[in-house]
Amino acid sequence: MPNLRSVQHPHSSRGFTLIELLVVIAIIAVLVALLLPAVQQAREAARRSSCKNNLKQIGMALHNYHDTHTALPPGWIQKTPNVSAWGWGASILPFVDQAPLFNQLKMGSPLDLHETLLDSTLLPLLQKPIQGYRCPSDTSPELNSGHAPHDTNGTPVPVATSNYPGVHDGDLWSINTGEPYQGTFGQNQSLKFRDFIDGLSNTAVVGERNWRLQSSANTLECNAAIIFGKAGDGSQPHARYGNGVGRFGINPDGFSTIGMETIAECARGFSSNHTGGAHFLLGDGAVRFISENIENDPNPTDNNENFLFQNLLNRNDGNPIGQF
Repeated sequence: MPNLRSVQHPHSSRGFTLIELLVVIAIIAVLVALLLPAVQQAREAARRSSCKNNLKQIGMALHNYHDTHTALPPGWIQKTPNVSAWGWGASILPFVDQAPLFNQLKMGSPLDLHETLLDSTLLPLLQKPIQGYRCPSDTSPELNSGHAPHDTNGTPVPVATSNYPGVHDGDLWSINTGEPYQGTFGQNQSLKFRDFIDGLSNTAVVGERNWRLQSSANTLECNAAIIFGKAGDGSQPHARYGNGVGRFGINPDGFSTIGMETIAECARGFSSNHTGGAHFLLGDGAVRFISENIENDPNPTDNNENFLFQNLLNRNDGNPIGQF
């Protein structure tokens, strides 16, 4: 009689059932859905911090430029009317670790910007991206075809993109030498810190502008800015290529018909891809994130500039600055 105790019964292996597998997949999907926004927010926080740091470096460069030359650089150096001209972003290149580039370009001696665009040796230097002038949160192309300066023949030539236009005025443009402007950067005029009657800590000198804004009704082409100056097409100076004005506020969602063109308001002013506002460099070197809901002129067709955002961009309007 066989010994029943010696009989071996193989153990059957048991895997996941289909239901159990679906439950595991569902749990993983929920965890990914929960973690992905946190990862995206962390990445945007890092990009936003880098963007803020770029503005701080530009602020240090402007202060070092002022210490060296006893004045800030002109917004743009216009030698010949209605042609592309070198701007403040090019002037401070030696102070943002770009001295070799500045020396190679030889700004204004002998070539002005519109002439340099025709030089096959120098043009690649104008088209090389510079990280310190780019906000990582923006989607601008490396070469700015939307705000392309014009060469001597009037042909637009894309050059390296910048996301940091200078502040020209809290309202609109004063594009001729001698015309009053209340911001920081104008034509052929170099300001000293003593000219900031409202105080350096109460004056924004550089802001942000992104490539494109998506509003509820429109896709707006803001076209960012360019590093090296302003454009000229033979009929109208385009100071906005390296500068901005404050009439339209931050992240405006309309179109401007002021001047000879109908363009997105954000192409003349300030905007960003950061949620809710944009970074601005103040004259004392501080960088502040300013809400798009800051008090701004609700009627941009009038000439009343006594609103908080306009006052912040003006250096000497004498209006008090509230909380921002």
